[in-house]
Amino acid sequence: MAEKEIKATPENYVTSTLSPIILSEGQHVQISFAGKQVDNHADRKRNIKGKLIIKKKAKKESFSDDDKFSKKDITVHDVVEIELDTKETYKLGKGLFQYYRLFSGKLTNPYDEVTYVEKDEQLERIQQLLQDNDNLMLV
Repeated sequence: MAEKEIKATPENYVTSTLSPIILSEGQHVQISFAGKQVDNHADRKRNIKGKLIIKKKAKKESFSDDDKFSKKDITVHDVVEIELDTKETYKLGKGLFQYYRLFSGKLTNPYDEVTYVEKDEQLERIQQLLQDNDNLMLV
């Protein structure tokens, strides 16, 4: 997910996939959170779910989704522990905050992809000043 952009792409009438939150990406490992907006009529504020995805690859390969492991694959006495470092935890928290800020209480858009871009209000004010004041000279 670009730092200031989130895309919501409809899957069907009640879910939309969201731009993933890339928690860390190295030469061999990528860790991300794949969010999904869902229509939760019981509690519209709780309308985000998702998956923590860890991909590992060899040197000359690209990241793929071929071999997936999900919580359904866990059997009795299995334990799966996924540790996130402080940077990854911070990015996850910040990304989830952005998801909820945009989508809390909203139903999905079943028709078309929507892109949300964060505005830089200070930059917009400067641009507005420059447009409004023709006599302003930049030195």
